[in-house]
This record gives sequence, C-alpha cells and structure tokens, in this order.
Amino acid sequence: QLLHDVEARCLQKVYRQTNQSAELRTPVPRRDLLTSNAKHYVTLHAVQTGRGCPHGCLYCSITTFHQRQHRQRPLADVLAELREIPRNFMFVDDNIISDRRYARELFAAMTPLRKCWVSQCSIEIADDQELLRLARQAGCRGLFIGIESTNADNLAAMGKAFNNSAQYRERLARIRRAGIGIIAGIIVGMDKDNVAVFERTLEFL
Repeated sequence: QLLHDVEARCLQKVYRQTNQSAELRTPVPRRDLLTSNAKHYVTLHAVQTGRGCPHGCLYCSITTFHQRQHRQRPLADVLAELREIPRNFMFVDDNIISDRRYARELFAAMTPLRKCWVSQCSIEIADDQELLRLARQAGCRGLFIGIESTNADNLAAMGKAFNNSAQYRERLARIRRAGIGIIAGIIVGMDKDNVAVFERTLEFL
C-alpha cells in the first residue's frame, strides 16, 4: 500500500496493518550477497521459522511488536531452506517452541537432515520431555534461555512468573541431561535487587 501510494503521490501520514495473515511468508535470504563480508558475522546461516511469542514479559520488545501473537512459515518452506545450507546453523526465532505442535513437526521432519543448530526458547522446554528429545534428535546443541532473575518477586514484576525460580536447578538439569547446552540471559537492576545481586547471580551460574 505504501509503495502504491508513493507512485500515486498520495502518501498518508500513518499506515496501520489491519489484515495480518496468520501465516508468515518470507523469502529465503540472498546469502550470496554477504559472502564477501562473511567474516563480520557469527554466521550467514540464520534461519527463522516464525516470529512472535505468546508470553507477555514486560521488558520484551517482542511482546509489544507482535502483540503476543506467533506466526510461522510453512514447514515445507523451512525444510527446503534447511536443505540448502551447511550443517551448522542457528534458528533466530524469538521462541522456537512458541507453537509446540509446529516445533514437534519441525524437529521430527528435520532429523534426517543431520544438521547441528542453536536457538533460543523459554525454559518451558524442560517441562516437555518429548519435545526435548525431538530437539536434540533434530540436532539442537544449545539454547539461549531467558533466566532473567533468581528472585521470584522480580520475575512476577516482569510478567515472567512461569520461569519459577524455585525449579531452575531441576529444569536446567533436564535440558543439560538431554545433551543441550544453555546460555543464560540475565537481567540485573530490578526493583527487588540490591548490590548483592551480582554475587548471588554469579554463584547461581
């Protein structure tokens, strides 16, 4: 609509999306355009299966931007892209398990591809042994997980009580036992923190 209005020379001051599709249709990136600068990137092989997250964490831009909705690409499109990239890559989804049914189908379908990958997701993957098994079987070797705080009051204040800090050790151990490494996202400086937060966090890690 914007480009049409540019051509017609009748730009509006504000454009609002009103008919967003539940399905995410994105083109496969032209990675060949970046090969001369590849050394400046962690990897050129970043793949996205979906955007958004159902959680409402108050600090998170994803919550605001996607309005707690999650849209995913057609599974066939993702698998076709995966077949064309090297063995090691990363999923850059906001939360790779936002739609668990889709995640199970994805992991099962990509297992024969024998890829190795990392991604990010909520700690809730620890509560689903089948999903954990499928992720590892599909080649998952590491996950960035938003731990944020070991203080339950902080987690409640940021809308992330589902993390349940009392169960951190048990849940993280389950992920590690599945053969998946963890990169912990941590936030300090919340209202319930004091200067001791640094030592407590270090000891927890």
